[in-house]
Amino acid sequence: MTDRWASNEDCKFYLYQPNDIPRLFHGSGAKTRFLGGGNRSSKTYSHIIDYACQFAGRAPQTLQGLIPIHRLDQNRQLRFCMEDYPNSFTKVVWPYIKTLIPTDTIADVVKDSGRIRAITNRKGGFLEFMYYDQEVSKHQGTKRHSIGYDEEPPESIRDEGLMRLVDTDGEESFSLTPTTGLRYLYDKVIERRGREVQKQVDLTYDSNGKLTDAILGGVTDNMVPGGDPDVHVFYADIFDNKAINKKAAIRILNNFPKEERMMRSRGYHMFRFGLVYGMFSDNIHLIDPFEEWRNDSDYALFLALDPHPRVPHAILFMAVHRNGMRYIVDELFIDPNAEGLAEAIKIKCHPKAPEAIIIDPSAFSPDPISRSCLAWALIDALEANGIDSPLVRGSKDVTNGIIATKKALTPAYSEIANKDLPSILITRNCVEFRREITHWTWQEWSKDTKNEKGDKQKPVDKDDHFMENLRRLVMFDPQFKEPQRMIIDRSKSKEKPPSRFYEAGRSATTGY
Repeated sequence: MTDRWASNEDCKFYLYQPNDIPRLFHGSGAKTRFLGGGNRSSKTYSHIIDYACQFAGRAPQTLQGLIPIHRLDQNRQLRFCMEDYPNSFTKVVWPYIKTLIPTDTIADVVKDSGRIRAITNRKGGFLEFMYYDQEVSKHQGTKRHSIGYDEEPPESIRDEGLMRLVDTDGEESFSLTPTTGLRYLYDKVIERRGREVQKQVDLTYDSNGKLTDAILGGVTDNMVPGGDPDVHVFYADIFDNKAINKKAAIRILNNFPKEERMMRSRGYHMFRFGLVYGMFSDNIHLIDPFEEWRNDSDYALFLALDPHPRVPHAILFMAVHRNGMRYIVDELFIDPNAEGLAEAIKIKCHPKAPEAIIIDPSAFSPDPISRSCLAWALIDALEANGIDSPLVRGSKDVTNGIIATKKALTPAYSEIANKDLPSILITRNCVEFRREITHWTWQEWSKDTKNEKGDKQKPVDKDDHFMENLRRLVMFDPQFKEPQRMIIDRSKSKEKPPSRFYEAGRSATTGY
């Protein structure tokens, strides 16, 4: 009865009222756009509006003149990816598509085996839908002008998507709440950002730590020095969503632990709350590289080596000043034999020789085939390069090592600097070390198991090579003056075991 008064412009696409952060997301001309944020902060809704504009070749009144003109070409070939078909697509994305894309712009709905595969327009453009539970090979194919990801895609799928954008110099965009993982996106997108935008919200807590109020502030829009200008990151907030009942949001958020509350309301990266060394901060711990440690007699040098058979060996360099201050001054992440290790150490250290080299105890285990071990070979190789530094077995005490390292990284009053400082500082050239310390987390149970067993007390045994070195250096307690330490007797290091049975850990007499 009301059809004759209805207009295509009465649909939600034309009536779209963007929140502050999504408005800037739509207007960004970056090749990579990341829209993070809390639950119910309108991320997915705004993301699909963005693709509706590209598909329809037009923009709502509120975005007129804001969206880059090249995105409004209806010939564009678009792809939108999500977790799966039965849940993500049919329950979330497709209802939004039907609501937000003007029907007069859709020429056809393409189906395959009863599933919706894509929609097309009358200009030759299309928007196809793909899923993370598909084989990676399904995400190959021809060129695309833009690819969107709702929630975090597997890295292999994102890599295939990037190759589809080469021909068109295309764009990618992400919308998600970082509830889990997000480690590769954190490294490859967020850490590379050239622009960061977020809504300022002042959260108020009572004496019991309960959230009581959220006061909206302005928008912080910063260009990041040294960042990639083609990567823009935006953070929306649940309280910025005009459709959300503020009191209801506060009541529901109070059901979560504080760390998870920040993730669900503001989009903070959940894995960052589980860091082993959460006290580490670029502003506090990082300093500019300096060369005095090589030549200045006021510095003593100590090394830690974490060898591996499959991945490169990790070597950490710690310089200890006469005043007791310790500095992580350099690193090596290389994959040579013992001779190559010795040569690389000599080049890095020259002209200073290490006071000691703390090494993973596994380096003293004999190889079952060659009956030799890395430690003995390294002693010979170091001596051949003129380095007479003792090798010391590193500590196996992970628990106390982490506790001691946390203490060393925690700022405390320093009489030397007359201010609060940690007892270990790190130079900015230690890139791999910084990556590890900002990603090394505790292992987690699944949520259900965690409720029964509590928190796990072990860190993740992955990408922790320099963290192992740091822990062993701290436990060794290097001092400027010659410390008391257990040193391998070099006269015995050259002695060969009496037989192959002894080398294999058996009695030379009995063979057992």
